[in-house]
Amino acid sequence: NNQKIAVIHNGIIENYRDLKAQLESEGFHFSSETDTEVVPNMIEYWMQIRGVEFVQAVLNTFQSLEGNFALVVIDRDSKTIVGSKNGSPLVLGVGQNNDFFLASDIPAFLDRTKDVVYLYDGDTVVIRQPKIEGEKRWYEILDFRTGKREERPVQSVSWDMEHAAK
Repeated sequence: NNQKIAVIHNGIIENYRDLKAQLESEGFHFSSETDTEVVPNMIEYWMQIRGVEFVQAVLNTFQSLEGNFALVVIDRDSKTIVGSKNGSPLVLGVGQNNDFFLASDIPAFLDRTKDVVYLYDGDTVVIRQPKIEGEKRWYEILDFRTGKREERPVQSVSWDMEHAAK
């Protein structure tokens, strides 16, 4: 509704009709019949109606979703990216130049980095822009069910694009 939140979605949100009905009762409008459209509207609900900041609004939204999904959410105002997985694949690439990549599989960013973080179901990675000039962009991993911080190792893959294509 506010056009400030973008979502990339792989999978299915089984309870989207119930969530959509709840949001419509709060005055939210939908332009499609897709399950994906519920996600940015639910995040906006948490931010505008409940006064929650973006990352917590995303965690609250993910807690309400049923199904298998991988989601990447971008907030235009905070320039924060949040990716989460629950049954569908999602992996984090960690680049040399303060670059981060989220994809369903490693070959999507293998030409940019071989350093990866394998995410587990329930993992939510938050990638933030620097708050102070000169500060590096950083990421943290949270469990969207509990909000607890998780540690996942950065691992290097040895294969190249040719090997990945096989």
